[in-house]
Amino acid sequence: MKDKYDVVIVGSGIGGLVSAVLLSEAGRSVLVIEKEPGPGGYLAGFTIDGFAFEPSLHLLNGCSEGRYTYEILKQCKITDKIRFIKPKYLYRGIFPDFDIRVPQSDPDKYKSILIGLFPDSEHGIEELFSSTLKMFREITASDGVRTISPILMPYFRRTCGEVLGQYIKDEKLKAIIVQPWTYFGLPPSLLRAVDFFYPWYDYVCNGGYYVKRGGLGLVNELYDRAEANGATFVFNQKVDKVEVHDNYCKHVIFGSAKVSCGVLISGADLFSTVTDLIGAKHLPQTTLNKIKSIMPSISNFEIFLGLSTDLRNKYSDDYEILISSDYDPDSQYNASLSDDVKAAPFSITLYSNIDNSCTSGNKSMITINMLSGYDHWKIKSDEEYRGKKDEVADILIKRACKIIPEIEDNIQTKVVSTPTTFERYTNNYKGAIYGNNRSIGSLAEVRPGNSLKIKNLHFASAWARQGSGVEKVLHSAGEVVKRILNEQQEY
Repeated sequence: MKDKYDVVIVGSGIGGLVSAVLLSEAGRSVLVIEKEPGPGGYLAGFTIDGFAFEPSLHLLNGCSEGRYTYEILKQCKITDKIRFIKPKYLYRGIFPDFDIRVPQSDPDKYKSILIGLFPDSEHGIEELFSSTLKMFREITASDGVRTISPILMPYFRRTCGEVLGQYIKDEKLKAIIVQPWTYFGLPPSLLRAVDFFYPWYDYVCNGGYYVKRGGLGLVNELYDRAEANGATFVFNQKVDKVEVHDNYCKHVIFGSAKVSCGVLISGADLFSTVTDLIGAKHLPQTTLNKIKSIMPSISNFEIFLGLSTDLRNKYSDDYEILISSDYDPDSQYNASLSDDVKAAPFSITLYSNIDNSCTSGNKSMITINMLSGYDHWKIKSDEEYRGKKDEVADILIKRACKIIPEIEDNIQTKVVSTPTTFERYTNNYKGAIYGNNRSIGSLAEVRPGNSLKIKNLHFASAWARQGSGVEKVLHSAGEVVKRILNEQQEY
């Protein structure tokens, strides 16, 4: 390890890894510091009893050639080393009165399904799809230079629920269309319309993809590429402090080491970076007040199950299953926040149905996910914590068994994660899985170079880009790299 680097990156999640690859590819000297034993952040899978568990990756959008996800991975020179897998259906949606499989890359077929179920809403369905198509095309064609045109205005200034209500009046139909709101962490009444409908139309029109060998396979390819480019990685090491002089990050201190940095990229949590590493004394009070007003997103309760049976024999069409107990997203969101396990929406992901690399033999690997409020998991007693964890897991598994009865008698391996688990492993404030809360009226995007007045500090994480999911983190990393490479100033 040297005593000076062009770029120091805190955290080796997907944003930090992409930044490390692209900047080392451009000839910059790069040091990545990670508190965990290996890279990946939320994409760091783990293997137990022969089951390779996937903690967070479900489906990616923008994976066709020319689209953003594909192109940034192409810039990282790993597209020839990964394989995108396209499930037969986008997802299966289950409600009290409906069980629908949403087709892949076929919006006309999806419209036909919805019109067949709700013939009185045919005009509204057609208008909704037509409007979102125009919005999607306008944003896609903007190439990052976005003006709020009359077409885009409603999607940027109104909630998902408001835009949807303009076209659809039937409450059950509304709930069916927006059922994937759980992947954005907010119900339609709070979620900005563009943050839902842009990816929604992309998935419906162009499809969703999984990556062979999962998120960890993607992580490993990026790590190998960065290392081949000469990037240095330090694992099992938490950054203690960043020294700031004259509004520039000058030194990064960790363990017994102190290195100089030309640029600092944080792939870590916004709050810990600003308060613990940088220090409040380096920030204007107005900025501190703005940061204090930022709310973290909701967290997650996740059950990892290794099953001693092959679910492909009976459920070959299924990969992602979304289950809603009623047609009111607001009540479902409140149930998630309060950990009302019997009412909260949840999902079942059958990873081994599309990727046989995660199991061996005639077995299955699945996860059960439920959005979960953090505050209910700050339990001081270990015994009480374990008791609640087991209780919630048991209820969710029983609910899942109503969809897939074979789960009950075939559990070979079980691992359970709570919001405090996610907080412990990623350092994200309150176990946030989507960065900050993206509701209307909240701080839309974190632009530290401007808002924090520290000129060589950048964020490449879920905290730095509007929206949620891996694609948005890739966007944040791509934008950071462009800014750094375009800067002429020597630090």
